[in-house]
Amino acid sequence: NGAKFLEIYFSNIKFKDKIFFIHTDYKNQNKNILDKKIDIVLPCVKSQNFSYPWIGYLFDFQHEYLPEFFSKEEIVLRRKTMKEILFKCKIVFTNSKKTKADASKFYGDFPAKIYIIPYSPCIDIDLIKFDEDIFKKFNLPREYFIICNQFWRHKNHETAIHAFSQYVKSNGKGDLVLTGNTTDQRFPKHFKDLQNLINRLDLNSRVRILGLVKKKAQIALVKNSKALIQPTLFEGGPGGGSCRDAIAVGTQIFASNIEINKEINCGVVKYF
Repeated sequence: NGAKFLEIYFSNIKFKDKIFFIHTDYKNQNKNILDKKIDIVLPCVKSQNFSYPWIGYLFDFQHEYLPEFFSKEEIVLRRKTMKEILFKCKIVFTNSKKTKADASKFYGDFPAKIYIIPYSPCIDIDLIKFDEDIFKKFNLPREYFIICNQFWRHKNHETAIHAFSQYVKSNGKGDLVLTGNTTDQRFPKHFKDLQNLINRLDLNSRVRILGLVKKKAQIALVKNSKALIQPTLFEGGPGGGSCRDAIAVGTQIFASNIEINKEINCGVVKYF
């Protein structure tokens, strides 16, 4: 479903009836491409034994920088997977200069050639067509800031919540809206800890946790916010998906000044 723009590009007359796409997820990949004439498979996040070429994908090296967020088994598996992709694959995609540099840092010379996907905060125009009143739908004030991250430890909601507490004490009028999956499988207590922090700082009436919302609603929330806040400690791509969405709809961003976020090369971004 994410390849809409790719298909549009390849639908022009030059490629018509010459290039065809088969969409599949990782779980059903082998079944869905069986007995079909395949020229190439991409993106592959683990080593493959296909009889046809495949393009690898490196997500990030978070396990090397924040090992406390992973089990020993997860770290071993991620290292093994990264190494196999870099030494068994000819071509590899990655989302950032940082990830490409980390590949050389942790694995030295390898045969794979790494291509960085250009930073491109484009958005499906259909997602901007939200017909409901976003303020009425979620009972929001006219001024609010928003964080659109999963509630995972490395997303660092705590820093934003503490900063928001200072903002409230300084008579700031806006609320703070949080969207995203509230489950962190590695740290099941994490969401509850965040709720306790909000309660301890007496912010229950000012922090709105919406959880997972439909994509159109999320884009409308970002578009109507005062700013998107991205406090993350680590990302595989500059600013993560929420920053791309914010830039696409003209919303300014307050982002953590980690190295990878500095690769954001457009939009209005202020770092902390």
